[in-house]
Order: sequence, then C-alpha cells, then structure tokens
Amino acid sequence: MRIDAAMLKESMKVKLVDWLCSYITSHYELDSLIRLIDRYPEDFPGTKTSSSLHARLTSLIDEISKQPKELLRLLNSVVKRYDIDAYDFEELSHILIGTGLDVDIDREIVVFTGHQMAVKQHFDENVENLLDRLPSQANEFIKDAKNQLEKMEFKTCLARCRDALESLRPPSFIRYIKELEGNGKIQPVDRSLMEKVYGYLSSLGAHPANPDKEQALLGYNITVEILIFMLRKGLF
Repeated sequence: MRIDAAMLKESMKVKLVDWLCSYITSHYELDSLIRLIDRYPEDFPGTKTSSSLHARLTSLIDEISKQPKELLRLLNSVVKRYDIDAYDFEELSHILIGTGLDVDIDREIVVFTGHQMAVKQHFDENVENLLDRLPSQANEFIKDAKNQLEKMEFKTCLARCRDALESLRPPSFIRYIKELEGNGKIQPVDRSLMEKVYGYLSSLGAHPANPDKEQALLGYNITVEILIFMLRKGLF
C-alpha cells in the first residue's frame, strides 16, 4: 500500500479532528478505538488539559497521519462503529481529497494503489501547469472554483466555473463560441457541448439550486476540460 506522501495537510487534520469529535464523545470510546489500531491510550495524552477529547484526538491524528495503515484502520473502525449519515460521509470524503484515501460505494475507506496515485499525481500536475497558461481572470476563477469545492460550497463552485467561461469573452460566452463555430475554429458538436455545459453551470450555480458534491465535481471537471481544450486549440 502506498498513500500520497503528503497525506493530510494541516488544515485537513483540523477538519478531520472536528469530524471525529462529532462522533467520539467520551474518553472511553477514544481509548477503545486507539487499542483497535494496536496502540496504547497513554501514547496520546493531548495537552495538560487531559479532559479535552479534542486535544487527544489532535495528538492522535498528528501521529497516525504519518502511518497510512493506522489512519485507514482508525477511520474504518469509526465508520463501522457509528451510524454515520450520508452528509457526514460526503464531508469525510471531501476531507480525504488528495490523500490517496476515499470512501467507496460500500461505505468503507479505501486506498489507491501506488500506480493509481502516480497516474493521478501526474495528471493533476499536468492540469495545474495547463491552467496556469489560461488568461489571468479565467485562471483566478477556476482556482477559486476548486477552493469552493474543497470547502463544500458546491453552488459557489459551479458559479465560479461559469464565471471562468464568461471571462474568456465578456459579456457572453455563448456568443463567443458561436463566433468560433462561424469562423471554423470549432465544430458544431463542440459548440453544442459547451452550450449545454454552460447551461448546466448556470442552472446549478444560481439560486435556488442546491447541487450536491457529485454535481459540483462534474461541473468543475468538465469546465477544466473545456478550458484546456480551448487552450490547446489556441482559441485565446
């Protein structure tokens, strides 16, 4: 097993501790979970205020985030022990983005293989390099879209994706792609797809829509692909 060497960023550790605190409500429960990963409770005393579960969990996560197998076992133990609702599973999945861990369809935390992680890292690096070559405003909007996605602000994420497209030729992305089609720079099928994506982003990125994570991921990913497609074709 190999997990991304960076594992949990500090901001993600804080979110994971807060997430765990919503389920682990006593020192007895925490001690029991620590023993399940073949550790001793006294190894994670936290701070001088030993009554603080939050401090002990922070100490625990700081340590085992360096040990992928232990983190995996802890999370799966929590998942099996507590009645975790769909919203909290979605939140946990979001916290784990970029770590090599994810929640599968059977509600279990799973790990990417080394090959999968290497491919994913290579793909992510290539995408970041390409996005940095976008017009500055489009680049800012799509980066903010990613930030909003990580904060679970799904509607705002989709609105920023729409803004990224609109910024290419204000005030109308639709008029812009029709001009590109008319000039023979894109095909009718390309223009049709982009129109549909723009409509999708406009519908779900506006009040009173309430998009979920999967819709936000779809909108973000396809917007990125459209921007890269246009970049590679030299359309801006």
